[in-house]
Amino acid sequence: MLTLDEILEMKRQYGYTNEEIAAKTDVPLSTVQKIFGGTVRAPRKKTLEDLSEFFEPIKTEKQNLREEALQYRGVSSTHRTEPDRYGGRGKGRGEGEYTLEDYYAWPEEERIELINGRVYNMAAPTTYHQLVISELMRQFFDCQKEHGVTCQVFVSPVDVQLDRDNRTMVQPDIVILCDESKLMRRAIFGAPDFVLEVASENSHPRDKVQKFEKYCSAGCREYWIVDIDNKEVLVNDFESGQYFIRYSFDDRVPVRISEGKCEIDFSPIRDRLRSLGE
Repeated sequence: MLTLDEILEMKRQYGYTNEEIAAKTDVPLSTVQKIFGGTVRAPRKKTLEDLSEFFEPIKTEKQNLREEALQYRGVSSTHRTEPDRYGGRGKGRGEGEYTLEDYYAWPEEERIELINGRVYNMAAPTTYHQLVISELMRQFFDCQKEHGVTCQVFVSPVDVQLDRDNRTMVQPDIVILCDESKLMRRAIFGAPDFVLEVASENSHPRDKVQKFEKYCSAGCREYWIVDIDNKEVLVNDFESGQYFIRYSFDDRVPVRISEGKCEIDFSPIRDRLRSLGE
């Protein structure tokens, strides 16, 4: 039977999603999310056995296929190629097949996110976007100081290896992390407790659909979408199952993971945008 660390490493290496693992084992999706999100650190023996039965044959099969492929291509595992037609690294690579190796090899001047093996370009944030983030960060830090909240607050760019696999790396605008065991030198490894995205014209669909699903399935507790154009905040409380709770920029929005200690006042953002003609 595999250890939990071996199972976590195999998921990271082979790129299976939580949904795929739950569908192919007897382990409920909620349990899979907690294990790979880092919430559960001592799974039951039966759970480890079920996960081991899933991963052990895959490990052998993947290793054999990799060796055959490398022999056929006549290249080593460290071989690097030129950018392909999608703008990424790995000659002949198709959509949905990118990995963290491609992510780290990407030109530094291009900001990207990797979601389920697909690469998404990130446009430079607008001045209004930066204004909103600056005010939100000020209030989060003030709350942290006032109430002695020990969770750590991060602002983009910060890499979040959301599913602990090699197919997804996101950069939320604001991240709150309460479990410091997930804090690695290079990235946050696993689901943060709180994530916030300031939506842009291009990111709306991704923020409201794809990232919503990713943050929920990975085990994040709370997810906010700040919509500057519509002057509203959409709050998703994954712990209670309440989704897309709508607030306006006239409201004080409670940070639910703070257990009533913190509220974010959006009126300074509202007033500042108004003064700029927004």
